[in-house]
Parts: sequence; C-alpha cells; structure tokens
Amino acid sequence: MKNENSLIVIEANKMNLEPEAKKTLLDSFTNYFEEAEKLKSEALAIKVESINQLEDMQKARMLRLRIKPIRIEVEKTRKRLKADSLRTGNAIDGFANIIKLLIEPIEKHLQDQEDFIKLIKEKELIEFENKRISELSKYVDNVDCFDLKLMTEDAYKFLLESSTKQFNECKAAEEKAEKDRIELEEKKSLYQSRKDSMMIYGDLYDHNKLTINSTNEQFDKILFDTKALKIAKDKQQRKIADENEKLKKEAGVIEKEREKQEKEIADEKALVERQHQEKLHKEKAERLKIEAELQEKKDEERRIKLKNEKNIEQEKEKERQASLAPDKDKLNALALSIVYLIMPEVKDPKAKKIIEGTVELLNKTSSYIKKEIVNL
Repeated sequence: MKNENSLIVIEANKMNLEPEAKKTLLDSFTNYFEEAEKLKSEALAIKVESINQLEDMQKARMLRLRIKPIRIEVEKTRKRLKADSLRTGNAIDGFANIIKLLIEPIEKHLQDQEDFIKLIKEKELIEFENKRISELSKYVDNVDCFDLKLMTEDAYKFLLESSTKQFNECKAAEEKAEKDRIELEEKKSLYQSRKDSMMIYGDLYDHNKLTINSTNEQFDKILFDTKALKIAKDKQQRKIADENEKLKKEAGVIEKEREKQEKEIADEKALVERQHQEKLHKEKAERLKIEAELQEKKDEERRIKLKNEKNIEQEKEKERQASLAPDKDKLNALALSIVYLIMPEVKDPKAKKIIEGTVELLNKTSSYIKKEIVNL
C-alpha cells in the first residue's frame, strides 16, 4: 500500500490524471523513489574531512554506484512511458524530475566524498604555487613569466636566490648613490659657511688652503693662523700709527701727513676692492668646480643605473633560460601528467575493462619513464 503522504503520491494527486494513468505512474516510479529515499540519509551522513578516511570514501563510492542505477532506470522508465501521450508524458517528466532532484544532489555529494584526495591535491598544488608567487614577487615585478607550479625545486631556488641578490645589489647601489649625494651637499654647505666666516679677515688667509674637503682640524688650523696674522697686523698698524703721529707732531707736517693718510686710505680701498674682485673670481671658479663635480657625480650615477638595468636584463635572460627545464624535469612532468589523465565514464562492462587496462598500462608507462630518468 502506498503512503498517501509520500511526496510522489502528493505530486500525482496534483496532476489531475485518470485513475488508471495515475496508478500506472505510481506503480512505475514509487519503488525507485522509495529506494532513493532509503539511501538518502545514509549517503548524506558520510562526511569526509581527512585523507585518512579511506573507508568512508569507499563507502561513498559503493553508495553512489547503488544509487546511480536507480537514476538510470528512472530515465529509461520515463522515456518508455512518455510515448503513451503528451499529457502522460508531462506527468512522467514531473515524476522523473522529482526523483532526479532527489538523487542528483546525493550523487554529487557522494562524488565529492569519493574524490576527496584528488580535491585535496589540487588545493595543495594551488597553495604551493601561491606560496612561490608570494616569495618571488618581493624581488621580481612580473612573476607571470615563470611556470612556478611545475618548476623544479632546484630551478626555483636558483631563481629566488638570483632575484634576491640582484634586488639587493640594485637597492644597495641606490642607497650608496643617495648617501654620496647627501654627503656632497653637506660638504658644499659647510664649505660655503666656512668661506663666509673667513670674509672678515680679507686677504689675511690663504684661499687655496681652504677646500671643500678640508677637515675640521685643517679648518681650525687655518682659522687659528689667520687670527694670529690679524692680531699681528693690528698691532703693527697701531705701532705705525703711533710713530706717524709722533713724527707729524715733531715735524709740524700734520696736514701733509693727513693728505698722505687719505692717499693711503684710497690706495687701501683700491687694494681691498681689487682683492675683493679677485676673491669673487676665485669663489666663482670654486663654485663652477663644485658644480662640475656634482654633474660628474650625476653622470656617474646615471652610468651605474644604466649598467644595473643592463645587468637586470641579463639576469632576466638567465632566469628565462633557467625556466626552460632540462630533459629530466620535462620527463618527470610527462610521467606526472600520464598518471593524472582523466578517464571517460563508460557503462558497458567491456568498455570498463578496457579503461582499467588502459589505466594499468599508463601507470606502467609512468613508472618506466621515472625509472629511465635515472640513467640520463
């Protein structure tokens, strides 16, 4: 006796079919529905969460192989009964869809449980590639030109080490160039400050002794010597002035001496002006020299940068060559790809036997390649 609360019976009552047609459909499909309903809870109870759950994976496979024929038989029954009439055919479709909606999620769930190890391996391979991308992208602008997923460990290690070395060398060169530039600017500023501080001594200090590379000790000595000269000069000038004043008073030629002093002052002004012009000329020459040194430094930095860019291109070419894996790596990749070839799903027992034989031969072929690689 059919359960009147069953989903398939409820659906049949909605279709407004003739009693005989309704009975025919229920007789044809109810057993399939009940069989699928019995397997549903058992199938959905399987949860594979570890590669060690081999027993659950096998159980999922067995249940999937049990439920799959039900779906196939439902489809056959649907095609057979639908030929009666369009109305009956619509009802058949409804029954079939109900059962298919029940079975297909179960079948997919069981397939996922069965393929758990395969899905884990695919996920691990993606994570492995992402890890390499994360490491290499710190030192290489574009990692897409490298096949990091299939690259051997030795080739990847060489690529990572060479890229890191090249990146660090370029960074060190840039830092050194910046450091040298800052040092030169500081020297230039200090040199100008020292020159300004010596202006009060006029021509008493030797301009040729003070350079942009003078140390603190050297500058202190120049300053000390210049101050000593000024003290001596001031003392001498006071002595001369006293003597001249005495002579003027004695000779009564104060007016003549005044004129003489005015002339001396004029001459001294002329001398100071001439010395000032000479100093300006020397300062201009020194400034031009410093600017030439700065330009030479910039040209040197540009040459270093061009050389580094050339080295980068050469390293990229080496990396490209390294990415062309040797024959052993190519054969290893071939052996791996043979093992992971996906076989078609067949129904006929003879076809299944052919598939099994093919898988066995492919495994032997893969083993043969791995064995022969050792002799290369």
